[in-house]
Amino acid sequence: MYNRRLTVTSAQLNTGNIITFSNGDIRMDKGIPDARGRIRPKIWFPKEIQIINDTGAEVQINFIHDVAEKKDYDVNPSDHELVRLPYNFVMEEDIHMPRFEYLLVKGTIGTAHNKDLIIELLNYS
Repeated sequence: MYNRRLTVTSAQLNTGNIITFSNGDIRMDKGIPDARGRIRPKIWFPKEIQIINDTGAEVQINFIHDVAEKKDYDVNPSDHELVRLPYNFVMEEDIHMPRFEYLLVKGTIGTAHNKDLIIELLNYS
């Protein structure tokens, strides 16, 4: 199974700024051999996600599905509010996830995050 781990450091969270993971951080570009032995490019996305928030404080996240939605987010961020991920919470998604090309993460201002946030992208295909 292909997996990837993203880390948001406690220093990044403590700034209160939005950290954006883009398409290149999320997807995997894999070459698949065809019947003639030629390598054909294929883009893989995770089917599952696990977010472990033991940072010591609340974190906010949002998934942006494509470039058009990202452009809309850039113009109208209030239409794409980040959702709260409470401290000491594990988000596991066992059903098929829709593809997303951007992941936005933000630490809450005025709280101390004392550990890194771990985001595990699982079961790429």
